[in-house]
Amino acid sequence: MHPLHDYIAKQVSDRLKKRRIVVWYDTKSEFTPFINELGAAASSSPAKLSIGGQDVSLVTFSGSFLAVRDAVEPLFAPDEPASLVVYVAGEEHDADGSVLLELEKAGEVIGNPHHTLRKWARSVLQQKFTEAVTDEIVGRQKLTYEDVVGVLREGSDGGGAASMLRTLFPGLAAEDLVAEWLATEAKDAEVESKEASPELFKLIEARLGLAIPAATSLPKARALTLRYALGNEFRDDLRCDPPEALTQVPRAPGKDAVANIRSVAIRLRIKFPSIYETLAADVEKQLNLKDAKLPPGSLGAIDTFKFEERALLTHANELVIKGAFDDALGIVRERQDSFWLNRDLHRKNHWDAVRLMAELGALAKTVRAALPKANGKAAAWVDAYSSENGWFRLDLAQRRLETFVSRLDEDPNEQALSVVRRVYDDTCSAMAEGFTAALAKSDWSVPGALMQTSI
Repeated sequence: MHPLHDYIAKQVSDRLKKRRIVVWYDTKSEFTPFINELGAAASSSPAKLSIGGQDVSLVTFSGSFLAVRDAVEPLFAPDEPASLVVYVAGEEHDADGSVLLELEKAGEVIGNPHHTLRKWARSVLQQKFTEAVTDEIVGRQKLTYEDVVGVLREGSDGGGAASMLRTLFPGLAAEDLVAEWLATEAKDAEVESKEASPELFKLIEARLGLAIPAATSLPKARALTLRYALGNEFRDDLRCDPPEALTQVPRAPGKDAVANIRSVAIRLRIKFPSIYETLAADVEKQLNLKDAKLPPGSLGAIDTFKFEERALLTHANELVIKGAFDDALGIVRERQDSFWLNRDLHRKNHWDAVRLMAELGALAKTVRAALPKANGKAAAWVDAYSSENGWFRLDLAQRRLETFVSRLDEDPNEQALSVVRRVYDDTCSAMAEGFTAALAKSDWSVPGALMQTSI
């Protein structure tokens, strides 16, 4: 037969294996050619045949539901009744008043809107053609069973360009295919010689929303698509109005296109990291984004371009200088898996330094706020310091920061480091004053605690 017949036969066969009975309502008579391919005529008399390698009895509706019910009744007399398919063409399914309700409850119903020709044809076509070609085929206003069979036959015979792009990029989903083409020119000559450029452009338009004129050369199309994809990912991730330079990049037409664009960009960064660095740098330069006046806090969670990482690091240091330690930590955590940091250990060290400074500053503020709540007993101060999640974490954070800084080839932001050290020193001074006063009131001893000379 052909792939569409085999696919539909498997759908029916799989349901028969579960429930032994399938009642198939084909309201638009879309699958009558499939029934004809089985060699069964429209008749209420059972026909014995094979569907998907399974022996079944097929009864086709020929104008009377009562005749169908009478015909199938004897099939259930044996202890092991045969598998049964009842095919009803041209009739709507009445879920509440169906004459075949007992059969439907005992088995499974196939019918609109879940089992249409378009849906099953799409599943078959996607195995051979790209999404763009599949969309074009199933989107025809009057799609028939014969149309799909013809397209499949044409593709398998190599008589048309429908499957050519899939042949050149075997086994790749749409976004993977676009990403690979953007990353390398290796297959451009083949794409041109096989006249697959129109299909590639249709795919880009269908999945990303960018219309490329048919006469465009592949190098120019690649440049346009890269600028469009990276520009839209960056624009969608912004938390402010985009810079004026992005007005020259067409806006993606909807959420689906944006999601597909992001998928392509992610694939580029994962599968072709070194190439992506060069591609992103070129687009960043074309759009002059490095000089764009954007509030650092408005940059989103995705570092499409390298300038974003540098701007955000500067912003995080400024937040530490202002004492906004939690806000700085939020930025660091959001960027800890940034593509650019994973590509440059030196830059990652600077971000780790900001994280350690912000953690120390935040702990210092927390401890300082808790000091007035401590009572006048020295034992309470010792407990507050040494208990789980106690104030000792402040000194631990300070040692981690200073150890890390001592190992850096280049010091972190001096002003930010100075601010954090001052906040830590002020908190330690306040802690020492409070504990000393409590210790004096306790006659310079802490009941229940060992003297340091005994440890």
